[in-house]
Formats: sequence, C-alpha cells, structure tokens
Amino acid sequence: MYEAKQNKEKVSRRIDVGGEARQRVRIEDGKKKISDVSIQRLLSQIVQRRPKININNNDKSQYDIEYWGQVKDFYNGTPAGNKGITGVTRYWASAKIGEKSGSSNIIFASQHEYHHGHMLAEALGGTGDSFNIFKQDGGQNTTGGWPQFEGLVASTRDNAEPSERMSYRIHLDGAFLGYNQYF
Repeated sequence: MYEAKQNKEKVSRRIDVGGEARQRVRIEDGKKKISDVSIQRLLSQIVQRRPKININNNDKSQYDIEYWGQVKDFYNGTPAGNKGITGVTRYWASAKIGEKSGSSNIIFASQHEYHHGHMLAEALGGTGDSFNIFKQDGGQNTTGGWPQFEGLVASTRDNAEPSERMSYRIHLDGAFLGYNQYF
C-alpha cells in the first residue's frame, strides 16, 4: 500500500551527472518525466564507444592483445591505473587503418625508471585497466620510439573516415610475465 501511495505522489529531485550535466526528474503516477537537459548530451557523457579486444596470454612469456573496430572507437581513453603486466623485456606494436598499416620497432626494456604505460595509448582510446597497462621503460614511454609510433597512428586515425576499419596489435615478451600486478 505504501508503494502504491508513493508512486501517486509528485516527486521532484535533481540529479548531477559527472558534475556537469543536470537534469530534473519528476515522478508522476509512477512515470518518470525528464526535463532541463538534452538527452543526447546526457547519453554522450554516459555511453562511450570502445574497440573490441582479443587477448592471448596462454603463454607465461608472451602476451598479445588486439583491438579492432571503427576509427571512431579509438578515442577518449582513461589514465593508467596502478596495476598491470610486469616482467616485460621487449615489446612492439602494429596498426592498420583502412588500407594503411605500419609497425613500431622492437623496443627492449631497460632497467631504468618505469612508468605505468598503456599498450593502446590513452590518446587512442586505451583504458587504464590492468590488461592494457604494463611496466614500461620510462624513457621509451615519453621520448622514444613508442610515443612516435603512437603519434603516427593518431595522425593517420585523425585523417581517416570515422567508419573506416581500424586495428591495433601489441606484443609483449618476457621470461615470466606477471598479470594484474601492482607496481
């Protein structure tokens, strides 16, 4: 009885979404009525497209991950988390956008400063989840061949049609790779 009575009362409340969008929801006779906010704007903040992912980590010394989808799926990544793959001694990547393709040089990890490095760059839509983060040589992450390759891929992506097919593959090697590790 209380539930039935509650649904018939007029209720108004304000909802903050991500600190930016605001909407008013009025509940009248058990039906929500939304006003004061463009639904399209609200949905664009909630729904993000992501590329599809295939991970092969059956071998403790190799890790392969492939992202694929449309060009429009490769935007708006997230910052690196504090967990990822450890024990990487060398790595490389390749990308294909439409008919254009390229690959990075093989990069050997040194024993210097380490970063929480994205396999698929944040600028290319890579997430900060542990399956996309690895203990990466700091110099290669910021000034070496890795960011140069990522920049080339981003430039090619930006000049492609949003519906064009895109894929990005990363391969990691190490004597014993640790998964989902804090570092």
